[in-house]
Amino acid sequence: MYSRKFFTLSLATLLLAGCASGPKLPSLEDQPTPKAVAANPASEQSIIWGGVIIKATNLATTTRLEVLAYPLDKQHHPKTNDDAEGRFIVEKEGYLETADYAARRHITVHGQINSIEKGKVGEADYDFPLVNATEIHLWPKASQQKDRESRIRFGFGVILSN
Repeated sequence: MYSRKFFTLSLATLLLAGCASGPKLPSLEDQPTPKAVAANPASEQSIIWGGVIIKATNLATTTRLEVLAYPLDKQHHPKTNDDAEGRFIVEKEGYLETADYAARRHITVHGQINSIEKGKVGEADYDFPLVNATEIHLWPKASQQKDRESRIRFGFGVILSN
């Protein structure tokens, strides 16, 4: 009887673990927001930030992404229904296809804050934290549902016959 309960519990745990669909990133507690970092820079700080891509640009040896940051959920997916937390720039060594890393795509980034870069948002001056990415997770388009609704649905079936 004990082994049957253990087997059932083990199987349930494995099935639930298989449902997790986020990137495999380290857990970093008490993440500062990009706004907070821009106001009080601390270089060489490791971060996990996510958000929505505003612009992607390929340079000679790197790709740069401008990102509007949002808080992350437990799977590190940006919660775009919450208030934005500022903007940041991501630099990733090598080439990323800007058609894939296009505006409005959701990403999560793990990397080091390198510096603060002065720039513009429209005509306003803006201080962007510059992140050297060690890992970027581009979320599938299907995961970008407006409200990130639960996929579990309840309903009533009705069978009609003639």
